[in-house]
Amino acid sequence: MQIEPDLKLALALHNSPGVYALLLGSGLSSAVGIPTGWQVVMDLVRKLAAIQDVELADDAAAEKWYWEKYDAEPDYSDLLDALTSTPEERQQLLRSYFEPTEEEREDGKKMPTRAHRAIARMVRNENVRMILTTNFDRLLEQALQDEGVQPDVISSVDGLNGALPYVHSKIFVVKLHGDYRDPRLLNTEAELSAYPDELDQFLDEVLDRFGLVVCGWSATWDIALRDAILRAPNRRFTTFWLSRGEPSDEARGVIERREAKQIAIEGADGVFTALEEKLESLRDLGGPHPMSIEVAVATVKRYLAEDRHRIRLHDLFMREVEETHAANLALPTVIHNATQRDTYQQRLQEVEGLSKKLVRMSANLAYFDSEGNSKLLARCIERLLQLPIEGGNGDLLRLKEYPALLVMYSAGVSAIVAERYNSLAMLLLQPEFYHRQVQETVRVFQWITSAEILESRLLGDDTFARRHTQYSDYLLSVLDPELGDLIPEESDRVAYFDILEYLLALCSWDLTHSTRDVSWGAFIWRYNRKRENAVDRFMAAGIAQGTHWCLLEAGFFGGDPKRLALAIENLQPMLDEAKSRFR
Repeated sequence: MQIEPDLKLALALHNSPGVYALLLGSGLSSAVGIPTGWQVVMDLVRKLAAIQDVELADDAAAEKWYWEKYDAEPDYSDLLDALTSTPEERQQLLRSYFEPTEEEREDGKKMPTRAHRAIARMVRNENVRMILTTNFDRLLEQALQDEGVQPDVISSVDGLNGALPYVHSKIFVVKLHGDYRDPRLLNTEAELSAYPDELDQFLDEVLDRFGLVVCGWSATWDIALRDAILRAPNRRFTTFWLSRGEPSDEARGVIERREAKQIAIEGADGVFTALEEKLESLRDLGGPHPMSIEVAVATVKRYLAEDRHRIRLHDLFMREVEETHAANLALPTVIHNATQRDTYQQRLQEVEGLSKKLVRMSANLAYFDSEGNSKLLARCIERLLQLPIEGGNGDLLRLKEYPALLVMYSAGVSAIVAERYNSLAMLLLQPEFYHRQVQETVRVFQWITSAEILESRLLGDDTFARRHTQYSDYLLSVLDPELGDLIPEESDRVAYFDILEYLLALCSWDLTHSTRDVSWGAFIWRYNRKRENAVDRFMAAGIAQGTHWCLLEAGFFGGDPKRLALAIENLQPMLDEAKSRFR
């Protein structure tokens, strides 16, 4: 069985976290306008020549002029000394090469690339703990800090000698050729031909103990680094060589000696982004399960933040739907050695417990989604209502539909709070299921109601049975703690719950033109003695917008204010009568 090298790399980093070191060359930063060290030196030579009224056409001319003028190879430190008089001037000159101006920042220049950020996430997730780089810039450090990771950065022999052992580091970043703010950069052919003994010893240890992932490094100029890799006696772990185009002759020699796996890439951004996504998928498959509610909610939020996680979000959601569905089907519907009340109470708590995670996930999806994933909610409800025909106690059988009701209400309230009306329309107007009682496919919101599913005489003690809207009140008592993170104020949770139930009542009349099957919520009496209430305020504010009300634009009442007005008009007499009766 053949496995593609990029998949082997992902599996290697996943199965052996922290065992592979990254070797990153200038190819990682050049895409955003960061020059190589030699390019900086050549530009400094041209600046030095310019102040002497000498114009140089290209790098070859610059190098030749410097040799003829100073009888030496261009030196980074000497050039800075010649061009600047103070540390402040030196720093300002260097910033122009490595730090973005405001205009460059807006254009994404000299900023961490997608590759830098993907690598930083790999570090955060402990797939990588050692990075060797020939780059002078600080883009990698910036990306790591943006992910909340503080790297241990070594950019000189002094730093290496004074550092803690790398085994105690979250991430050890070794800048083999130095940092742009330090004049001791390695740039010239002579400087790159041999490293200090301390750095050679360190590399010998790392290359002996770590696997290697090479990207953006040509192996052409860095003689000392190339020699260090070639002399490594052991190959405990695979070397992966990521190259754009054909490797250089020098690189090919290293690849053959290390028996490296070559991976052809179009660019560093693509390969590291794809690699990090593969690692996330492997973590999802191998992560602890069942996932806690808090972790599941955090994962939903993280996946919603980036569209690239759309498939992963779908899989996470539908896996939880299937587990909830399976657990619900497994609950018995026959009463044995207990009273009907005791059995019903037990089953009610069991269904609420097994639905809790999905309820919280659905609420957060409806609240935070920009409406690109709202179909998940409709699919979720429809799947939960795919129930087999079975015998048993009628009250317990109706509880099989309870998870769908909990999801519909939790997501519905959250969507209204966040003004996600397209999601609300997808949630309420789209889901359908085959209703065995009427033997036809019907809209879910019309038949999956608290009054249809719950039995008031069995809801706890007699507290709810004595209430005017016992089903609605009980449902709110169950959902209230699940909505607390999204809607901190209890009064707001009550208000938005009532708004949802009023909209459901209007939609029910709009669908059937009948008040017979309208499920009355607590909104019919909760604000009875008040001159205005949350439902009235919500509706008045929306109706004032006419056809531009987002609720209508989302498809409710066919987008027609007249249909909405007709539903309100026909419900009002029944609503007035109910309010009078429930005083």
